[in-house]
Amino acid sequence: INAGSVLPTSACDVPVSFNTKMHKIDVLSLLPVNNDNSFIPLSAFSSVSKKIRKDNEIVRLDGKECVTLSVKTASLGNSISISSQCIKILNSKNNLKNSFIVLYDTGQELKSLLLQTFKALFISLFSIILIVPLFFNSVKKVILIIGFLLLNVSWSIGFMKMFSITLNQNSLSGITIALGLVSDSFFILVNASSDADSYFVFQKQIKSVIPQIISSSVTTILVLIPLYFLDSQIPGIKIISISIGFMIICSLILSVIFFPVFLYEKSSAKIIPECFFSFIEKNINRISVSSSLISIRFCNLSKILYLLFSIIPLIIFVFIGKNLNVDKNLNVLFCSVEFNTDVTAEYIDNS
Repeated sequence: INAGSVLPTSACDVPVSFNTKMHKIDVLSLLPVNNDNSFIPLSAFSSVSKKIRKDNEIVRLDGKECVTLSVKTASLGNSISISSQCIKILNSKNNLKNSFIVLYDTGQELKSLLLQTFKALFISLFSIILIVPLFFNSVKKVILIIGFLLLNVSWSIGFMKMFSITLNQNSLSGITIALGLVSDSFFILVNASSDADSYFVFQKQIKSVIPQIISSSVTTILVLIPLYFLDSQIPGIKIISISIGFMIICSLILSVIFFPVFLYEKSSAKIIPECFFSFIEKNINRISVSSSLISIRFCNLSKILYLLFSIIPLIIFVFIGKNLNVDKNLNVLFCSVEFNTDVTAEYIDNS
């Protein structure tokens, strides 16, 4: 909200500000708000109202007389920014510094939730960084995978911004979930090129896996389509599915067009000693083969477990209705006491 303006003169621009008190709610509603180089009244963005205190009405907080103020964010408003500005204004007034109590702050709750989501995103990325060297003992390939994963995240955030999708707890959760999905494309390409002894063989092996990556990405996106329409049953799932979809699309573009260009190498520096890497690779292959043989041996049991694990997520997300909304756990006790109509407010206050 602009408190004033600038008057251009021949010598310099003179800033003009207004220092006055508003005696009516109508004046506050007409305050000009700068919206993309045009001024719109405040009433177009928010409803401004005042509830007159009745003569016999008593408002107490911790036994002290008080005035309640409720600030609600508009649909396109930034709750975190509004929360910070409200606290800043209250702290700037010397007579209000130690005399106000915040009952509930949505902005601070959202800020805390976003920090937790950023933490989960960092942990997911850090886990991938730790796991990659166990499968690919090449400094260049590990750096490429990590770099393209970071690029994938930044591209997805940029595309979501183009489509007016804000970076909130739901979109960040989708990006965190998708990190494990999109890394598979890069792993497949690295694995396909690991034993290429010439550039011709490298091209041939890359071309053989590209259709697999495309089909896998398309089928994953198709699976997300039903989730897009479940937002009424599971609040937030729409944005989560959209962010996962953007991550997969960006991963497909990066892995098919750009990633193979940097991948080929005749020799590279090793991250861990070759003998230690061979030991890890040998045990991983042994565990994988043993697990496959056990699954084949108990074929019917494996099918039953597969069906159960396919149904359980549907039950959890659809019927339970778990969501990622802010949990409004208030440390405030609201109570109501009814008195006879002939009892005065002074008597109730003193009792």
